[in-house]
Amino acid sequence: MDQSISGIIAGVLDNMADGEDPVQIANGEMQLVVVKSLAADLTSLSPPLTEEQQAFGAATMSSIELTATGKADLVNSDGYIAASVMSWGVNPFPNADSAENALLRVAVYSDDASRRRVQESADGEAAFYLTLQFATVQDFNFSMTLEQARLAGLQNFTFPECNYFDGSGYSECDGCWVSTYTNHNATYGCPSSFLDNVPALRRRLQE
Repeated sequence: MDQSISGIIAGVLDNMADGEDPVQIANGEMQLVVVKSLAADLTSLSPPLTEEQQAFGAATMSSIELTATGKADLVNSDGYIAASVMSWGVNPFPNADSAENALLRVAVYSDDASRRRVQESADGEAAFYLTLQFATVQDFNFSMTLEQARLAGLQNFTFPECNYFDGSGYSECDGCWVSTYTNHNATYGCPSSFLDNVPALRRRLQE
């Protein structure tokens, strides 16, 4: 299924002119946006709402926001960034029950120069921020930080965690950190190197 989606996105990008309006698909199976935009014009991307979500006044979808560092790393030699962001309607991967929220699929299509910059980028500086919406309203304890909870020896302190599907299960997003969170969503900061460290994303970078 994921490979089929990759083929669809690659076909869309092949037929898109530089700077063309984003292509959007929104139905019960996927909510997808594909862009080929000037780096200067691209700030954030979010999957489109379905007609049903619009009718019921659904909140904004999960999203990705590029920083100046991220744009500099991911821009192709022609000045454009080719990317897609998609929310799965139904989780198609094994062990789907272990994922509490909808998966956000992010793919960036880069040339050789951009790939080298990503590979050589430094850890610790946010290239992009991922904001993920929770499927249900949470009940976090905001009276202390995670570090304070650890120092206090609390055994039942709930805290958001970013995970990605690694081909067989869900692994922690190494290099990413929780930037902010509420009972409705969490925002994670990630360096460009995260894209190269994750095998599935690395393959997409080379398409």
